[in-house]
Amino acid sequence: MHAFARWLPACALLASVACAPATSAPGPAAGQASTAPNRPVAPAAAQAAAPPELVTINYAHPVISSQYLHLYVGQELGFYAAEGINLERVFVSQGNPAIAQGTVGGAYELASQSGDVLVQSVEQGAPLVAVAGENRRAVFGIIAQPEITSWADFRGKALTLGAASVRGGTSTVLRWILRQQGLQEGPDFSFVAAGSTSERVSALRNRVIAAGLMGQPQDFMMQDEGFRLLGYTTEYLPEYAMANVGARRDWAEQNAELVVRFLRAHIRSIHWLYDPANRAEAIRLIQEATRTEPQYAERSYALQVEQLQMWPPNGEMVPSALEATIRVLVDEGELAAATPASKYIDSRYWEQAVAAVGRR
Repeated sequence: MHAFARWLPACALLASVACAPATSAPGPAAGQASTAPNRPVAPAAAQAAAPPELVTINYAHPVISSQYLHLYVGQELGFYAAEGINLERVFVSQGNPAIAQGTVGGAYELASQSGDVLVQSVEQGAPLVAVAGENRRAVFGIIAQPEITSWADFRGKALTLGAASVRGGTSTVLRWILRQQGLQEGPDFSFVAAGSTSERVSALRNRVIAAGLMGQPQDFMMQDEGFRLLGYTTEYLPEYAMANVGARRDWAEQNAELVVRFLRAHIRSIHWLYDPANRAEAIRLIQEATRTEPQYAERSYALQVEQLQMWPPNGEMVPSALEATIRVLVDEGELAAATPASKYIDSRYWEQAVAAVGRR
């Protein structure tokens, strides 16, 4: 067993049977030079008249929110299908640590992986790597019970906060923000595993938790219900590698042509969602995928696409965002010293894909 498995929750057998995935989701700076071995990536196959043979890719992600609008776009518009890929999105409510373990164990060929869990997993022996970028910013509303009006209301209250997992992912971001306000784990706050955003919404409504990070569109819904917005994570962390396309290194090497095909669709999806002409259709996709009202889908699009431009413009891995994540890990004592972002990135597949698709 890899040493890193001791850090991740015990939710699966590491070698062959990984974390059992939860139910499937409803509804539809150029890359850093790699430090990987010099074995060349197989060249992408020339686009043939007939589509490539259909291959299923199980793609794990930790939340059902507009954070994954690019995946909904790629499926709905047929970008993955055009590359011969049947994309199966797998919602893993246990969060990023479970996704990392499932990727190592083979349950997921590719997966959305937060930068902090990627770095810690690799440092503890996991053969994982980021091959492209998804979210270069952590865009979450810090939502609290109505009576909590400021950070001062946390002091000495031992408030219970909810995250998908007690360590890693959203808990890393919120824990760092709290400590920047001079708050301490124990006397001021503690974390419980409260599931994904939708489950944290339920926990907040039932007063099981005092606060938590909420993705879009749920954060807008909670504000309209009277819950308190203490700010957005981007106010504290302008850049953060919240989500990256991750893979097991050996699987990516052995399936290089398939990875490049996936990334061509990935890039086209992000290009499409940044085209203002597609605004109405993108809002419809958010509404259908997250089962929300049109007003919340529109507010999500305005925040993530128009205001914060959460996705890297060409689907690239953004080294500066991963460097910001590494600094948070060092500040939190989760990493002994800063390491170069290039250690966790292999941009060769993305470089081939973007060469075929073109940059915007």
